Amino acid sequence: YKRQDYRQMIYIARGVNLPTAQEGALKLKEISYVNANGYPAGELKHGPIALLDENMPVTAVLAPGGRVYDKMISNCEEARARHAFLTGVSFDGDKRAEELFDLLLTVPSTAEIFSPLLLNLPLQLLAYHIADLLGREVDQPRNLAKSVTVSKVFRFLFFRIGRQLGQHLPGFGDAGAGFFRGLCAFGGFKI
Repeated sequence: YKRQDYRQMIYIARGVNLPTAQEGALKLKEISYVNANGYPAGELKHGPIALLDENMPVTAVLAPGGRVYDKMISNCEEARARHAFLTGVSFDGDKRAEELFDLLLTVPSTAEIFSPLLLNLPLQLLAYHIADLLGREVDQPRNLAKSVTVSKVFRFLFFRIGRQLGQHLPGFGDAGAGFFRGLCAFGGFKI
């Protein structure tokens, strides 16, 4: 397992999972000090694709059965053609992903709209384990105040997921953000 040897990484996703990929990249950057950036997979051809080779790993977040799944697979095949090390974060039993990715992290299947809640977990663990392999202090990352790592990050994450829910479920609108604020408060986080 050589992911800890890379000094930079690209995370890609589409639709409701774009904030998940961006959060995964942010977490890796915060605790391992590896330069990681999250991009909309559709924008891969507009710049980031020039960076792809055997030294630039790509982590893709995808939900089988979702509206953008086939396009995500196509984007991942483009990265594969450039010899990038591919990590996929998907659902259990995703046969296409099992064949395509060098490393596949899976979670139980759910509706696409709820996939960010589950697909975020392996990304957080991936960042943790890479930081640990690099010997970083994961409990107290440098230059980050605890108020930033808990309050602002969770507020941003829950707002983005709530907004995504509002776009995909008619009538959910601001209630989506409110739902996640409540979930955050239930979990003991002050926002």
